[in-house]
Amino acid sequence: MKKYISLILIVVMVLSVTACGKSENTSVTENVTTEASLTDEQIVTRNAIAAFVNIQLPTIEQNRDSAVAQFNEYFANSTDTSVDWAGKLTSALADYDTYMTDLNAISSDDQEFSQLLGLYKSSASAQREAMSDIVDALVNYDSSMFDAAQDKMTESKDYMVQYETMLKECCDKYMINIKGDFSLATSGDPE
Repeated sequence: MKKYISLILIVVMVLSVTACGKSENTSVTENVTTEASLTDEQIVTRNAIAAFVNIQLPTIEQNRDSAVAQFNEYFANSTDTSVDWAGKLTSALADYDTYMTDLNAISSDDQEFSQLLGLYKSSASAQREAMSDIVDALVNYDSSMFDAAQDKMTESKDYMVQYETMLKECCDKYMINIKGDFSLATSGDPE
């Protein structure tokens, strides 16, 4: 009986490896964009997106990163009763508010960039609301606020996935190089 089960497992493993390596005979037409093929309007869009990702965001991220780090510290060490978590996280919200003020000061008349920026701002705003719900839960001893915070974080991550997907499409379309790493993961956000 064991031999039959082993044989079945081996066959399944071989088939799954073979299926992963299978390639269909399909032709793919690549859309190669060259600098010369971009219109003046597309160049404006490209420059706005590149400036946002490579210059503006890195300039204002410090307050966001500081606030997120404090919230992550809370989740890692919330059982440490020697820390005034409500006070510490309220202070972190002030950092995040500074970040939001700086973020909301960024605007553009370019429709495509504005849509991308809107997704990013929506993600940041939902994250801010989640952080506020966590502070409210601690200050008011209301554990139901943690559920509200989780819902807001899910909303924030959904917006971030949309933003990152659109950003990747724009980078491909407009030949934008992003300084640093780019991935469709949203690490660094409070869990």
